[in-house]
Amino acid sequence: MSLALASLDESSRQESIGGNMGGIRQGSRERAFAKRLEQALDNHPRCPDDYGRLTWVMRELSHQRIEVTIETVRRWLTAVSMPRRPKMTALAKILGVDETWLAMGVQPVDSNAALKAQEVQDVLRQIEELTDNEEIKEIIARTRH
Repeated sequence: MSLALASLDESSRQESIGGNMGGIRQGSRERAFAKRLEQALDNHPRCPDDYGRLTWVMRELSHQRIEVTIETVRRWLTAVSMPRRPKMTALAKILGVDETWLAMGVQPVDSNAALKAQEVQDVLRQIEELTDNEEIKEIIARTRH
């Protein structure tokens, strides 16, 4: 290893090894995941506030038949790595959060909300067809834009 590379801090070294992946610096995914994991742990009623948190995660995962070391959990929380699919699924289940949100930060699409929105549009169309009141038609037109 070169002297220059050895003098870089851990995150810089990771970025210098991985380079630039499609405009996203290596480690940004891990940092974002670590923040979401920390948030989910903070919001979980049974998770310890600080001391014992790594052990708690490890034990909860073992109840799901997922074996990890404390070091693995530490690496997740310090943005060094991210869990793969089976572990991510188990983590999300344990923490009571959506797996897609935990893994990628994307809020789940509520299919019921989309259905309700369509129902509202259908009702508005029916009202518009039944009324002669121009003010009501104008209000309905504004809601569609």
